[in-house]
Amino acid sequence: MNEKLKYLTLFVIGMMLSLGMNAQSVKSISGTVTDDQGEAVISGTVKVKNGSTGTITDINGKYTLSVPSNATLVFSYIGYITQEFKVSELKSNVLNVVLQSDTKALDEVVVVGYGTMRKSDLTGSISTAKGKDMLKAQSFNALDGLKGKVAGVNIFSNTGQPGGESRVIIRGISTINASASPLYVVDGVVMSNFELLNPNDIESIEVLKDASSAAIYGARGANGVIMVTTKRGNAGKGVHVSYDGSLSIGKMARKIDVMDANEWMSTFKQGLENANEFQGKNFTTDLSQIFTDERLFNRCYNSIISPKYNTNWQDEASRTAISHNHQISIQRTGEGSSIGAFINYTDQQGILLNSYFKRINAKLAYDDKPTDWLSTSANLLVNHTWGNRTSDNPYGQGALRTMIEQLPFLPVKLDGEYTQTNIINTSSILNNQTDPNSGKQGFSPEGVGNPVELLERMQAMQYRTQIFGNAALTFHLMKGLDLKTQFGIDYHNNRDANYTPFTPRPMINQSSEGAASANNSNSLYWQEETYLTYVKDINKHHINAMAGMSWQEYNYTKFEASDSKYIDDFYGYYNLGSGTNRPSVGSDYDKWAMNSYFLRLAYSYDNKYMATVTGRYDGSSKFGQNNKYAFFPSVGLGWMISNEDFLKDNSLISKLKLHTSYGLTGNSEIGTYKSLATVSQSNTIIGDALHVVSYLDNMPNPDLKWEKTGQWDLGFELGLFNNRLNFDISYYYKYTSDLLLDRPVPESTGYSSIMDNIGAVSNRGLDILVTAYPIQTHDFQWTSTLNLGFNKNRVEKLDESASVDPVTGKRQITTDGFVGYDMLIREGEELSSFYGYKRAGIYDGIPSNWDPETMNIPSTIGEKVTYKKREIIGNGLPDWMGSFINTFNYKGFDLTLDFQFTWGVDVMQEYYHSTVARFLTNGIDRLYKEAWHPTLNPSGKEQAIRLNNFGQGANNQADDDWVCNGSYLRCNMIQLGYTFNPTLIKKIGLSSLRLYANVNNAFLITSKDYNGYDPDNSSRLGDNKWGANRQFFTYPRPRTFTFGLNVAF
Repeated sequence: MNEKLKYLTLFVIGMMLSLGMNAQSVKSISGTVTDDQGEAVISGTVKVKNGSTGTITDINGKYTLSVPSNATLVFSYIGYITQEFKVSELKSNVLNVVLQSDTKALDEVVVVGYGTMRKSDLTGSISTAKGKDMLKAQSFNALDGLKGKVAGVNIFSNTGQPGGESRVIIRGISTINASASPLYVVDGVVMSNFELLNPNDIESIEVLKDASSAAIYGARGANGVIMVTTKRGNAGKGVHVSYDGSLSIGKMARKIDVMDANEWMSTFKQGLENANEFQGKNFTTDLSQIFTDERLFNRCYNSIISPKYNTNWQDEASRTAISHNHQISIQRTGEGSSIGAFINYTDQQGILLNSYFKRINAKLAYDDKPTDWLSTSANLLVNHTWGNRTSDNPYGQGALRTMIEQLPFLPVKLDGEYTQTNIINTSSILNNQTDPNSGKQGFSPEGVGNPVELLERMQAMQYRTQIFGNAALTFHLMKGLDLKTQFGIDYHNNRDANYTPFTPRPMINQSSEGAASANNSNSLYWQEETYLTYVKDINKHHINAMAGMSWQEYNYTKFEASDSKYIDDFYGYYNLGSGTNRPSVGSDYDKWAMNSYFLRLAYSYDNKYMATVTGRYDGSSKFGQNNKYAFFPSVGLGWMISNEDFLKDNSLISKLKLHTSYGLTGNSEIGTYKSLATVSQSNTIIGDALHVVSYLDNMPNPDLKWEKTGQWDLGFELGLFNNRLNFDISYYYKYTSDLLLDRPVPESTGYSSIMDNIGAVSNRGLDILVTAYPIQTHDFQWTSTLNLGFNKNRVEKLDESASVDPVTGKRQITTDGFVGYDMLIREGEELSSFYGYKRAGIYDGIPSNWDPETMNIPSTIGEKVTYKKREIIGNGLPDWMGSFINTFNYKGFDLTLDFQFTWGVDVMQEYYHSTVARFLTNGIDRLYKEAWHPTLNPSGKEQAIRLNNFGQGANNQADDDWVCNGSYLRCNMIQLGYTFNPTLIKKIGLSSLRLYANVNNAFLITSKDYNGYDPDNSSRLGDNKWGANRQFFTYPRPRTFTFGLNVAF
């Protein structure tokens, strides 16, 4: 009986289970899981919520799963936002899912110096930018893609020239004579000329901004560290082949408003009238008596003439630029090993004629774990670029200048030859038209070359070859304990070849006999680093320790030669020896070495309390015998308040972390031999013969040491509403002491100065990052990021023997001046200050209206009046820089809007020197529209029109009228993309396909007083710290339309 009862009970239970299953039924759901870039998600998890049923996606991202009809499916993958779907709401049994990148998850592990750390354990300020976000702009230069992505990092795009350089400043300028550029570390190896790196090879970038993170690089970390991780072969099991390509069309985004031919003639006539009214002349104002060249002017009725040509030289010198970029990536992952091969070709055409830059790049990365106790890795990058550039030096007479200054009534060519200002035939007129004995005055414009000819005919080729790579062995000594040794190199060969032709006739302000020059330089940097890492969890204790040593060496050689006076242009720069003048040859050599010992200990308890201690002991050959070595420590503390019991499971605050740090970093980027007495040689005549003499160049200083920066950082990270709204805010204060400055010494020493450690500069500021996820649904996602960086610097101390300002009583240095103003370095003031004269007004000829004690009063009516006392008239470094980036995803569509902005900065418009302050060739519209006249324009802000090109002089010295508000708002990029459904494109053999179109530099809003191409440009290139927002004539920036695709096979 009991046995029968048991069987009956089992039967009833089985019937009930069967009825239950039938009641809810079972559905077979299948589909494909891809990421937001259209790539298949391999080994992604698909499971029933609150159940054990589940599966993973295959190599093509596909899955199939039988689930109850009332179940909820959960799709997840590391680094992506988890998504849930109710089976009952599905319209079919096919569910394709696109997982969106989860920035919060991707940031869980970050790259730091010599290893990685959990983001939750960080006590310093580290910002991360992903390679795929930087690639959206399709920039030639990796720094252009980083711009606006990281708070506290100011990137100035100095020029729009292809392959042009950028200026990078992290948390302000902390030096006067040493380099202000950050240290670039790519895959653990220091890289110079980072701008050559192919942006397509970048996986991610971490920026180490504070001392707690940067002090591990000691003597080279004072200006911050930019750490780059490049792509490797680990893209998931199997073989992955992809192609990324784009085509870009660029046009000049903004033009300078210059006078056209008719405006020029009217302005010249007004200048004659002003000379008669203000300068005691009695010129005829009949222009037909002066401009008599019938090739250029039409003579009309009543002696009126009109120009035959009206040339816009900016239009003639520019073009529609076509650029393209192609990248093929092959990544393969097997059991314990991976390999990645990447090939790139980029052709960037400049918007000015005959300017271009091309790059071919190959990268190979291999990782293997042949045994349980050994891992190996190798990385090799070969980069070759070449291009023709117009001179970025605007202070000569290159095309950047002449396309603004050239006369608008000249055609590009006349009778088949390029025109120049010296081809114009004019006639002189009497100084007093009623007095034949009053002498004559003729038209004499400045010699200005033809910008089209300069661009088309001058050759300035640059060739750059880089071999970069590293090889590493990692020994797994025991669980959590690894020993890694890595050797890396960075080799550069730079070659320049230039030729200036001179037939059929010489170009103005260029060589009249032909000139050729060439140079070739080679540099090799190598480093060997070996370090131990130990990572261990002991109950609630987490330890991440590292200690190691480093050897580094740099060697540089250069050879250059030039010659001139050729019989023809046949050889160009390929036969320097055919010049008949005495050739000039030169060479250079440089070598330095460092060795270092470093350690880091990071500790956290219960994921609540964190501490990090670092130290680095550096020795450098650059510094004095008595100060070769220095120690650079740091300490950081953190508190994850949100993990405390009183905040756990808080519905409002999902994350709250406080962190603070203090540390010392150094700046070793000075001339290699600054501490030594260097020997120079020259030729001199002694008696009747030419002899070579040697002499000491500078006074040695055996006590010369590092510039040191002490930095304190205090910040917090706050996440609200389940991390839908996130704040990352840091305040910092940097004090840099022992600045390297030239200190005067007694003349009895035989020298005027010695380099010494005598100055101090401070920086303070805020880094603000706000990230929001306002909408995150299955079909629609919206991500918004606001980056803000604020910085103020101050000169704290200068040498006691420096000159003293008589008004403020503060010590000061003036440097790098230009026609009437200097860059001021004064105690108590900001660096990069413009130091010049303020304008009091325009002289009206009434002396009683002006104060001769405080003002420079001219003798000519219509000339400007300035105050005698020089003062600060502007500053070239911005108070605030930032970006506002929004990304919208709707099903397969994605839209990105990227805005960048700057405020609290001034621009020194140096081009006013020759386009507003004088009328010598051509000028901008402001020259005549704002020209003062007692009756025609009594409120005019500019000087009365004065014919500098007709012998009437000019006052073209700088004053505050040249300074304008440099704040701007730029729509940096608008991009629209579409990712195709993987199930559709699989039929044609593709695993993912995305098409996109974007416009870069879509629009720019500036102050109304700014008249240049772009406030971001600069005429001071290289490592000139005082170049920000100083513009003479610069290469204009393009507005670029790009069409591209990303496809994977």
